[in-house]
Amino acid sequence: RVLKLMSSKSNEDEYRGHAATCFGAVCGLLGMDDKSCASMFLYTTARDMINAAVRMNIVGPLVGGRLTNEICVRLEDWIVTRHFGKEEGEEERSRCL
Repeated sequence: RVLKLMSSKSNEDEYRGHAATCFGAVCGLLGMDDKSCASMFLYTTARDMINAAVRMNIVGPLVGGRLTNEICVRLEDWIVTRHFGKEEGEEERSRCL
């Protein structure tokens, strides 16, 4: 029901569905926690951007795979340490992005 309402409102001229908003709404409907939702959104966004760079031949597929891995590790670290605070019992990290 909520998704139908979002869909009908996004088809109107004054409402446009932003990817982050729609993604968050779906994750909320599925009962996902905030950290998992943010992690999935950032991963898919980074993956899509790197995939576009590979398709445009800006970087090769091997470099694209390496970049995806490096960026996702850093994004996950950022999500845990900077946005959601450190986990219980975890020492504070100081890795630079």
